[in-house]
Amino acid sequence: MNIIEICNELNIKAKSYNIGQLQRLRAKIKDISRPKTLNIFSDQTINEDWAFHSGGRTELQFNIGTEKEGFRYGLALSLQLSRTLPDISGFEIKILRFNEYLLANTHDLENIKMWVHSSSGRSEIKEISEINLTHFQEGNFIFFGLLCDAGSIDYDHVLKTFDQLLPIYEYVESNASLKESILSKSTCFTFSGFSESKKLNGTYSSPAKKFEVKFKHNELQLKLCQLLSNKYGVENVGDECLTKFGTRVDAVIKNTEGFIFYEIKTNSTLKLCIREALGQLLEYGYWDSDVVPKKLVVVGEHPVNEMAIKYLDKLRDEFSLPIYYQRVCINDNSLSKMY
Repeated sequence: MNIIEICNELNIKAKSYNIGQLQRLRAKIKDISRPKTLNIFSDQTINEDWAFHSGGRTELQFNIGTEKEGFRYGLALSLQLSRTLPDISGFEIKILRFNEYLLANTHDLENIKMWVHSSSGRSEIKEISEINLTHFQEGNFIFFGLLCDAGSIDYDHVLKTFDQLLPIYEYVESNASLKESILSKSTCFTFSGFSESKKLNGTYSSPAKKFEVKFKHNELQLKLCQLLSNKYGVENVGDECLTKFGTRVDAVIKNTEGFIFYEIKTNSTLKLCIREALGQLLEYGYWDSDVVPKKLVVVGEHPVNEMAIKYLDKLRDEFSLPIYYQRVCINDNSLSKMY
């Protein structure tokens, strides 16, 4: 069968799957009064060797196509420039949200593979992982999905895989918050030393201009670990420490009294930093945890204020939650006391 016939078959069978509601979901996310089509694929998005969902040129797209090993199906980010996509800067937030979703839902996607087509050829096919700066280049085609024999396509399996990937699309393309997920319990908390080889910035180019991508989180994380090492000793400081659920704690102190967990946030206000970090820290510390930290610390660049101090005091005094805030100041190389 050719791509057109495959798309027609998928459009018909999709009515029995969640992916059949894709265009209605798109209309809701994009605030479109009425979708142009209810099919996954349309004539405008079907080509000789590949196809993507109708309206998906500038989105995380449901994509099918031919590879040298067979037929691919899954999600893709196409960073190839066109009249519809004059530069790739709009994909930066999509990549950040993709990575955020993946971090929280690794176990649910462990069957999904990943590969990248670039000017130098195709990368190896490997386990799904975060999109990094080397992937984020004009012309690249980043794919997440599966391969099968092009001569024996299981349409139901393709649509079930689309259903599995639909929550990623919804999260990346909308302002939805992360939903609670059931994560693996196969490992335990792992303390590991911190690395100073973090990438702090990078660049990519478009025909119009050059963009600089700053990794503020990495910069704060490196500075925090350096300052903590000065106080506690480098052997007692870890970063990206793996929990039993597959998530990672930004920084950890290990001493004779126990552990201190740190979560770094780069939000625009102090209140948002505390709000965003609080749920993660509580999960790291108390969600069936095999290691209960003695302190949970939110880290940001904002100076503390009286309202935040009162709020943190209340959490400790009335709810017995060992929540604190510390400020990292890059400019004067300092770490505030715990508030």
